[in-house]
Amino acid sequence: MHLTRENIAGYLLTLQLVEAGYHITYDEILEMYSAKEFLENWRFYEEYTMTYDQNISWFKKASKILQDTFHWHPRQCDKQAGWIDLASGLKIEG
Repeated sequence: MHLTRENIAGYLLTLQLVEAGYHITYDEILEMYSAKEFLENWRFYEEYTMTYDQNISWFKKASKILQDTFHWHPRQCDKQAGWIDLASGLKIEG
C-alpha cells in the first residue's frame, strides 16, 4: 500500500486496532456505524479499547511510519502521531 496524506490516518488507526488485538480495519468500522452515530454517540470508543502498553507500542510504530513516509523530523512525527491518536485513537483502558 502506498501511503499518502489522504490515507495515512486510516492506515495508522487500523494499525492501532491490530496492536490492540482486533481483527478489523478502520474502514470496516466506518461501514458498520453510520457517520452520525460514529461522531455523536462515540459507541465505537466504548467497544474498542487498548492498554497503555499497546498504545505506547503503537505510538512508536506510527511515528516511525510517518518519518519513513514523509521524511519529517522525529519530533514532527511524534506530534502528528499524537494528534491522530488524540483525534481518533482508541480509548486507553484503566
